[in-house]
Formats: sequence, structure tokens, C-alpha cells
Amino acid sequence: MDLLRPSVCVIAASIAFTYIAGSVAAQNPAPVKPSQRTALPKFITTQKTMVEPSTLRRGASGKLVITLAVEDTFHIYDPNPGDPFLTATKVTPVKVPGVVFGKPIWPLPITVKGAKVHEGTVVVTIPFTIKPSAKPGKSTFGATFYAQGCNATTCYPPATFTVTVPVSIKD
Repeated sequence: MDLLRPSVCVIAASIAFTYIAGSVAAQNPAPVKPSQRTALPKFITTQKTMVEPSTLRRGASGKLVITLAVEDTFHIYDPNPGDPFLTATKVTPVKVPGVVFGKPIWPLPITVKGAKVHEGTVVVTIPFTIKPSAKPGKSTFGATFYAQGCNATTCYPPATFTVTVPVSIKD
């Protein structure tokens, strides 16, 4: 019986390390470079990314509009899910020289069993301002998401994905 105890301790320590390492990685996702466009996770069925207005000029403001379709019966958590143990969705605009992005604006969440979530079609808007000193020409606007899709019985692992749209900045 005493021979089993060290191996049980090793297994328990391995499980604890894996859990802690996974939690730290989940809270601090690796940054994604703009050139690394990623596939959508299973819980996001489609996405559409666009800018408004469609003609971008130096010194002007606009908004990056990202529409995600969450898989039927699934939800993603709000950036403030109401429980620190839930995987908050994080959205980080892709850095573009000469462009200043504001804080992402989310639709109102719904509450499911005390958690704030988003289901169905989710539209996230990110305001931006193009500095007068921005270089005219082609660019790419976008955002990196870190999210987890769950339903009543299943949670997919948290995923990081990037959505982009080509733009042209004019004088």
C-alpha cells in the first residue's frame, strides 16, 4: 500500500500542474501577429468584419464592426461574465500604425445561471481614429478574440482567433 502513495502523489501533482499551467495560459493568451490569420473555432460558425465608413481618410474616425455567429445552443461569455472562474471573452484590436482603437463595445449580455453570456448573432464594435500623420495606402484592420464556447452539457476549450478586413486609407 505504501508503494502506491508516491505514484498517487506524482499523478496528483501532474494534474495540478497541468490545471494551473492551463489556467495561466488561458488568462494570458499569446499575442497574434496581424499576418497570422486564424481559423474560427468550432463554436463560431461564421464571422463578418467591416469598417464604417467604407472610405477611410486620415484624421477621420470610424468603427470596426465584427459580427460573430455563435453555434446553435452555445454561448460565449461576456468580457465581464459575473464570475471570476468563467472564461471572459477578450477582444484586442490588431495594431495598425497611425490608427488609435478605442475600447470594444459589446451588446447587452443575457444571464444564464448567473453568468453573463452572448448567444446567436453577436456584434462587437470597436471605434477608431486615424491620425492625420497616418500613412495613406492599403492596410488591414482586425481584432483577436480569446473566447470559450459552452452549452448546457459541453464546453469547448478556450480558443484564440483573429478576424481581419482589408482597408485603404486615403489622404
